[in-house]
Amino acid sequence: MDSILNFFDNTEHVLYSIFGAVIVIFLIFDLGFFNKDAKKVSLKSATYQSIFWIVISVAFGYLIYRFYGGTVIMLEFFSAYVAEYALSVDNIFVILLILRYFKVEETYYHKILFWGVLGAIVFRAIFIFLGA
Repeated sequence: MDSILNFFDNTEHVLYSIFGAVIVIFLIFDLGFFNKDAKKVSLKSATYQSIFWIVISVAFGYLIYRFYGGTVIMLEFFSAYVAEYALSVDNIFVILLILRYFKVEETYYHKILFWGVLGAIVFRAIFIFLGA
């Protein structure tokens, strides 16, 4: 029990725990409630969702700037975020090409993308924790 309490003595550990909890909560809401049903997402809805996630990322970048070490670390975060965002857009086109090549019906897109995105998130989390 002392090791758990000692874990939360460090501000960095507390911030990582809060960050992890917030990510899990957002994923539950996004994947479990808002995008639960297989439906075609309109351009307007996709734009609003993208703006929401970008605002969350900017807020997190501000928290890094404010509480974690200033401009350099904040710029590192935003550089990584922009690179990840660009790679995710690239992944969308690759997945679309694969789905079209194998002539997958559009009704299955949601299920395939759901499990693909969830798998990518899980494996990225594993790689981050193994690398840290």
